[in-house]
Amino acid sequence: MFRNLAILLLFAFVVTSCQNKPQDNLVTEKPDQEEFYETMEDEDQAEKINEQAERDIQEKVEEIEVKDRVFFDYDSAELKAEAKSILAVQAQWLKSDSSIKITIEGHCDERGTREYNIALGEKRANSVKNYLVSKGVDTSRIKIVSYGKEKPAFFGSTPDIWAKNRRAVTVINN
Repeated sequence: MFRNLAILLLFAFVVTSCQNKPQDNLVTEKPDQEEFYETMEDEDQAEKINEQAERDIQEKVEEIEVKDRVFFDYDSAELKAEAKSILAVQAQWLKSDSSIKITIEGHCDERGTREYNIALGEKRANSVKNYLVSKGVDTSRIKIVSYGKEKPAFFGSTPDIWAKNRRAVTVINN
């Protein structure tokens, strides 16, 4: 009998301890819905907000997608610090999925002979490949191709245009 009474008292204590009791320093009422949520004036306002959100998301996606290329100095296949940081992210991503295979395209600006630029584009593509391999990407997953000056990203004959065309681009194979 004493044992049953002790169990009953213990149970009552536990139940009363677990009940939610308002305390002086806690808010126990829910805010009015109009106070809690901003209301829309009309459907046009909602549409404008949604369009802005879509633009913000698209800008973030485009920032990520731009990281498929690295740029080189004139007559050079040496990777710059910025290129290495971009390629380090690529390597990390490639190591996360071993089924992905890529082609590295080497490109040059319009100056120089076709043959010279094909060779320089190949050196640039190989620099990128070697860097990715040094970061742990299996060499069998990487192909290279040189387009030399045959596929410019931009047309024109200014130093800014030339700088944009001296590049290596990482392309995912289908």
